[in-house]
Amino acid sequence: MRIKGLDTIRLFCACIVVLSHFCFQLFTEEFVSSSLILTGIRGVYNNMFVGVAAVIVFFIISGFCIHYPYANGKPMKPVQFLIQRIIRIGLPAIAALLMFQIYFKVEMQVLWSLVCEVVYYILYPLILMLIKRGKLKQLLLATFLISAIWTILFAFLNGDADGNFHRAGFATTWIIGLPIWLLGVLLAEQFTQHKLPTTDFIVRYINVFRIALWGIATLTSVLRFHFNINFSYTLLPFSFIAYYWLAAEIKYFSTREESKVWAFGGMISYSIYLVHQAVAIIVVDMFKLDLQNLFWVFAVAVIATGALSYLYYLLIERPSHFLAKSIKIDF
Repeated sequence: MRIKGLDTIRLFCACIVVLSHFCFQLFTEEFVSSSLILTGIRGVYNNMFVGVAAVIVFFIISGFCIHYPYANGKPMKPVQFLIQRIIRIGLPAIAALLMFQIYFKVEMQVLWSLVCEVVYYILYPLILMLIKRGKLKQLLLATFLISAIWTILFAFLNGDADGNFHRAGFATTWIIGLPIWLLGVLLAEQFTQHKLPTTDFIVRYINVFRIALWGIATLTSVLRFHFNINFSYTLLPFSFIAYYWLAAEIKYFSTREESKVWAFGGMISYSIYLVHQAVAIIVVDMFKLDLQNLFWVFAVAVIATGALSYLYYLLIERPSHFLAKSIKIDF
């Protein structure tokens, strides 16, 4: 069940993640040093591409897409569901992980978010049972409280030097992200019941909302890198704004056609997410090119990311998707 607009948003978020990791410098420090205005512009630009904020949006979209069929009455077969989902995202992720570990011998930067996704899939059959008993809002409240408490407790026990959202590691980052994923589940419930939390006025000024969301994401980066305020503190509130923004986007696209080009890009966005780091490694470490300061190198890297992602989609992701859909188990 495809919802118009979500593929375009996926592509947009994947591009934000890529740009956050490629870190192309529009202005050098020497160039802007004589102008306070240019220094400010450089500071804003350097914080504009917040990959982890894009991952927050990915979490909400994931919760929406997982729950939407079941909100429409699809019967839950827990074993089939888990096997299909783990094959669907697991096989491409494992292939990418092996590439980074064996060939490039580096850590896969986005692995933490994939671990969170797998945990949410494992929990989802139980979550669905609670939803059917009318407990979704109570579950959301409880998970937000637990997320906030764990964020504060982790800082108390370990200090606040690491400002990353996933600083708690594989074992407990999913706790921080769970209420964000559940916002997507809530959005699917509301969409199914024709109760999207938005208005025609907001949809009419959707571009203002888009710019505002991007500005708020930029602010979280400024707070993280210039004021030492951890992403875990700022991205939980950001997720509420992203939730309302996604509701407005769904309503916006419900009466408009989605660009086939952007929708295609969204189709391969998971592959973009998985392999873009490989392009950066090849460009910087193997060919010794300056990805951050030479625009032509940056442009080639972006094009190469698109080409490699499409190839990865054809060879790895799409076959995994077909394999997952072929799994039929009656429980």
